[in-house]
Amino acid sequence: MRGAARHDRRRRSGPAAALLADGGIGGERWGLLDSRKVLDTPLRRRSNWVVIANRRSDMPLDLWDYHMEIELLWSGPFVFVPQPSLECVFDQTDTSQAGLYLWTVEIDDAYLINYVGETGRDLWSRLVENVAWSFGGREGCVLNPQEFRKGRIVNYATFSFSEFLADHRRLSSVILEVYQSYRVFVAPTSVSNDQRKFIEAGIIRTLRESGGTIAEFLCNTRLIGPSPEPLSARFVTRQRFHGLGERIQC
Repeated sequence: MRGAARHDRRRRSGPAAALLADGGIGGERWGLLDSRKVLDTPLRRRSNWVVIANRRSDMPLDLWDYHMEIELLWSGPFVFVPQPSLECVFDQTDTSQAGLYLWTVEIDDAYLINYVGETGRDLWSRLVENVAWSFGGREGCVLNPQEFRKGRIVNYATFSFSEFLADHRRLSSVILEVYQSYRVFVAPTSVSNDQRKFIEAGIIRTLRESGGTIAEFLCNTRLIGPSPEPLSARFVTRQRFHGLGERIQC
């Protein structure tokens, strides 16, 4: 199976062998190589790439299969609406970069994900656009805040834009209450646009496959196919997310 660890009893020599030895995975052991140790390989360095090296026993050393595993360092939870003892996501320096983000609510000492997003621009601008869209009445609906905090999607009201303007004070106050419930996580990353989109899709796919409340609470509607090359993401965080483990296949 491509990307899986396997044994190779053939003797290794040359730069590739030195790379394996330096990575601590020589002999019959396979494992992770830090991106700093692959600068002399055909791969370009990326600040948060980790490479799992794998070679078929019948392949020369210069024709390796590389399984790219990208580390995502998640920071949070943050809030959209400033609240006592909680940090606002719009005040974080991490949002000055491209990356991925999660909109969640806290339930049973873990976080239930409502939305998975990515952007090739800075996270701050993307999140501002998301919030402005909702508070501008362009969603056409608002959820029941009490049910939302319990991890349930129940509509409080649906409306046209003219109806939103006519009842702006009431509807905007309900939208504000929903946004006060969100706990936001961000993961800046310098990977390519395609890789970032594949990671987003891998997270969405994993949550959908979990079924039940985890899948029902997720509001992402679009999903692209998996990466054509072996790709995974490793979550680096102290927090737990319902339906997600440490690694996501992308």
